[in-house]
Amino acid sequence: MTMVEKKSSQRFYGLATTAAAAAICSLIFLFCSNKIDPHHMFVKALPFYAGFLGILMVSNVRYQHVGKWLVNVRRSKLKLVILIVVIVLICIQPSIVIAIVVNVYVFHGLFVDIYRRIRIKRHIKV
Repeated sequence: MTMVEKKSSQRFYGLATTAAAAAICSLIFLFCSNKIDPHHMFVKALPFYAGFLGILMVSNVRYQHVGKWLVNVRRSKLKLVILIVVIVLICIQPSIVIAIVVNVYVFHGLFVDIYRRIRIKRHIKV
């Protein structure tokens, strides 16, 4: 279960359960669509990735609320362009693009949080 941040409804702490499930499902879809051998090292790494996602679900990592982001697409031309490009790419190569988009979301939240924490620590030392 994720803890909703009270200051901003645009973000929340911990990876959402649906995002974690989508990350695993997108990779399975990618592997099955591209006929990747079940004994391939990427397929064997899925249980470890699932464990990693579980840790992110109970972590203090802040994630962007995708639903709120999509609602604000009309206000931002850049967001609209990104959304249109992603939709077109999904129509061309669904398994690859879905896997990339979902897993970029997972890691983007993690990397942004790590960057934010490093930046805060540098500010405190100065």
